[in-house]
Amino acid sequence: MNAAPRIPDDFVPFLLYDGDVERRGRGQGRRDSRFPAISERSEHHLLEILIVENDPQLSDMLKDMIELERGFRVTEIAGDLAATLAAIEVHRPEIALVDIHLGGYATGIEVAAKLLELDIPILFSTANPLPFPVPELALGCLCKPYTCYSVAQSLRIAQHIIRGDPVDLDIPFELELYG
Repeated sequence: MNAAPRIPDDFVPFLLYDGDVERRGRGQGRRDSRFPAISERSEHHLLEILIVENDPQLSDMLKDMIELERGFRVTEIAGDLAATLAAIEVHRPEIALVDIHLGGYATGIEVAAKLLELDIPILFSTANPLPFPVPELALGCLCKPYTCYSVAQSLRIAQHIIRGDPVDLDIPFELELYG
């Protein structure tokens, strides 16, 4: 009987993405002045992400999708406003992926408004996007269902916007940028 091969600890699986992208324009290379401290991060720094999602299965799946990619780390998962504020007290993220339609008393809009007061950029994540853009609240909206590719690429684009770098990346079909 053959023994199963040992997989090295630093092994990262190669994923094939569906490549369903559409060019919707490029960023203008301006720094997002709302987030000056975050804009100064190193090129090799892990982007630290807070997930605000009330569905535990979806939030776990989203965390796995994000952490499969190099350069990203999920700091915490929160299901409501109180958990979001508690998570920020422990570890301040550089960006938050916020579901618009949270269960409970606070909506994702209210969570986003509070995060914005704390200078934390937001990327909405929802199956039911708002009928109009809200650039004063968020960088954009990642529409469900999404793929590993669209999540990672959307985070890369958000990282470019936060840093003030030109967005010279393909914009996934699932992402609507507000700026």
